[in-house]
Amino acid sequence: MQEGGVPQERLISVNAGETVEVGSIRVTALKSKHEFFDEDPALGFPYLGYVVQIGGVTFYHSGDTINYEGLLTSLRQWPRLDAVFIPINGRDAERYLRGTIGNMTFQEATELAGELKVGLAVPAHYDMFVGNQEDPQKFVRFLKAKYPSVPCWVGPAGQMVPFPARA
Repeated sequence: MQEGGVPQERLISVNAGETVEVGSIRVTALKSKHEFFDEDPALGFPYLGYVVQIGGVTFYHSGDTINYEGLLTSLRQWPRLDAVFIPINGRDAERYLRGTIGNMTFQEATELAGELKVGLAVPAHYDMFVGNQEDPQKFVRFLKAKYPSVPCWVGPAGQMVPFPARA
């Protein structure tokens, strides 16, 4: 992160399954998967998602990932997730052949949010790169059709996502 201007002494390295606490913030790393798990024996998993607990709010930010066996079970360790931020831009042969590694489809992301009965589902990664996009309204419509009790939010990149802690 030196290029981001963050001093080395402020960085905390974690691997999948590890939890760090800084003040009142608790962060647990979960492995993420593209087409394959890319675990390096010395460095661990290069792709991670994070469950963050702060001020009575618990949320999951998946980063880049596809749904994999064990992800739902891992996330169920937390009795409630107030919000999830999950990619919906998908994967297919054309992207893979171009060297674009995949993420969840909007249907897979919907299933994950719905199965977890999250407080708020937030689709991500749908408009990051030309040729690797998805319409977030597909996620919104599918979530509303299949899991109508799960709210969602779609907004521009960088906008604060308001969500209250659930009782």
